[in-house]
Amino acid sequence: PTPTPTATPTPSATPTVTPTPTPTVTPTPTVTPTPTASPTSTPTPTTTPSPPPRHTPTPRPRPTVHPRPSPR
Repeated sequence: PTPTPTATPTPSATPTVTPTPTPTVTPTPTVTPTPTASPTSTPTPTTTPSPPPRHTPTPRPRPTVHPRPSPR
């Protein structure tokens, strides 16, 4: 008598679960705090008192020298 072939159990096809790629979370850039304007006011430059204007003596008009007539 032909032996009844042992039915090979059909391997249950295990569905290959493709792992869902984890979305790469781009880190939120750290907001650099705006530097608070330092209240240190720029010191007002001390105005150097301008020296009193020197009195420029008015040049005396030179006496007009008449050229001597050349002796002929």
